Amino acid sequence: MRLRDDLTALADQAGPLGLDPEATVAKVRRRRRLATVGAAATVLVLVAAAGSLLPGVRGIEISPAVAPSYPRPFVCGEELLLGPGAADVQSGLGMALSRVEKTDGSTGPTLEATFTADRDLRVSGSPMRLFEILYLRDGVVVGGGPMLNEAGDLAPQGFELVGGGFSVGPDAPWTEGLGRRDRLCSTLTWPQIWSASEQYEAILVMGPVLAGSGPGTLRLEIATLGYWPLLVARAPLP
Repeated sequence: MRLRDDLTALADQAGPLGLDPEATVAKVRRRRRLATVGAAATVLVLVAAAGSLLPGVRGIEISPAVAPSYPRPFVCGEELLLGPGAADVQSGLGMALSRVEKTDGSTGPTLEATFTADRDLRVSGSPMRLFEILYLRDGVVVGGGPMLNEAGDLAPQGFELVGGGFSVGPDAPWTEGLGRRDRLCSTLTWPQIWSASEQYEAILVMGPVLAGSGPGTLRLEIATLGYWPLLVARAPLP
């Protein structure tokens, strides 16, 4: 609660922020180039230093990243960093965006998700209207929902979970129609996106995937940054 109050107060002091997708994407590209150069320099430094390690010292153990103890919202204009372990298969449950279809030039695509499994499973989770879709350009969030904050807004989002679920197995995939998802961040329109659709992708984020209450069951929670492992599926816009 204290963290949420502090974030809200900080956002109020900062004032409203706008999203400039072009500037944000350019900044991300520059940062990635610098990170690549920095990583190469780090490797050279470590190689040079290897000969000076004290006798008996075999190397340096790097601790894995630790998930933050609080949920973090998806935010317009931010680079999407899903954390370690995010994949399209978790605990034997696979997920794919099996349909991303343009219906017209002024609205978002119609989407469909297909789940597969390496064994017979009963998966409990939220109804399909709460499945989190995000639209990205060069890794930067430019739209999606239902959980998506405007730029600069770090206030947490939450939903009252309503029971949903499905059965899936090796010979019995499960398909969920997600409908049309139209929401975009403030400075973009669908005509702009469709005019350069090859630069954008849709990503479906679910999870974490947790053990269910009985054998052969899994729990698929609403996706929130900060909790892993996340189930992730990607597909380019048509």
